[in-house]
Amino acid sequence: MSLKNVLGHNNAIKILKNEIKTNSVKHSYIFHGIKGVGKKFTAIQFAKVLFCQNRQKLDCCDKCNSCTKIDKQTYPDVTIVDFNFQANFLEEKIEQQKVIKIDVIREVQRLASLTSYSGIQKVFIIDSAETMQRHAANSLLKILEEPPKNCIFILISTGLGMLPKTILSRCELIKFLPLNIQQLKSIAADKLDVIYENSFGSIENISYLEKIIANFEINNLKNISYQQIQTLSDELSKDKELTKFFMFYLIEKMIKKMVYDKSESLFDYLEQFIKYYHLVEYNLDLKLFLDTILTNARILWNKN
Repeated sequence: MSLKNVLGHNNAIKILKNEIKTNSVKHSYIFHGIKGVGKKFTAIQFAKVLFCQNRQKLDCCDKCNSCTKIDKQTYPDVTIVDFNFQANFLEEKIEQQKVIKIDVIREVQRLASLTSYSGIQKVFIIDSAETMQRHAANSLLKILEEPPKNCIFILISTGLGMLPKTILSRCELIKFLPLNIQQLKSIAADKLDVIYENSFGSIENISYLEKIIANFEINNLKNISYQQIQTLSDELSKDKELTKFFMFYLIEKMIKKMVYDKSESLFDYLEQFIKYYHLVEYNLDLKLFLDTILTNARILWNKN
């Protein structure tokens, strides 16, 4: 894979290629946009271009030793800091990783201070940057204020509002827009007719929707049994992100039902379900939470 394989982000690629061409690559970036549109993938391909031994037309060859090692995440000068990295570094389970901790940012600082293996530069790709704890963000800010020589930091984030303004001011911001249906068709063509409408231009959302649709048909909510509710809540509660997307999916279907049935009585229920959606962020029993949500939704659908 290379930059030419990045779908739907021509403006972002144009900016990055122009900076490579003019030798004006910045020391820090924030790639921001919704989940599942290729931010992290683009960051990895950008790193490959910077280290490629046979660079052609401002893109990587995808075949040299540097390119193949970066793809395998074994190249010493490219570090992908994500929850897998943190779990390994802290010797914890991946399921425990919810935020980026200060110890991991301190490790980034240590690695950045080491001599470059390639003699060119080092690249650090920090995924889910919006989850950094306050002390971790402050530690990263100190690095960005006085960046180590020949180091590039690429923060991947779903939203700028969750990052400190002091960090935003020290990074070049590159926006990644949702993918359109033509772009998604090349990735998930066989599923688009069913779920594109609710995917919001995100491949990751499509994967969540596949899981939901495989276990749950919203239009049959009137007839769902309590046993089916138990089965579905068991499945959804294993993944907080899936639970959040299910709630969003359910709210969106409620709005459509309210408009289609011209039922004003659904409005109060809609407000309540939106409150439920925000509760998912808290440390609660997802299984019990989903049992309650699905039971209430079943009652609601049978009333209207």
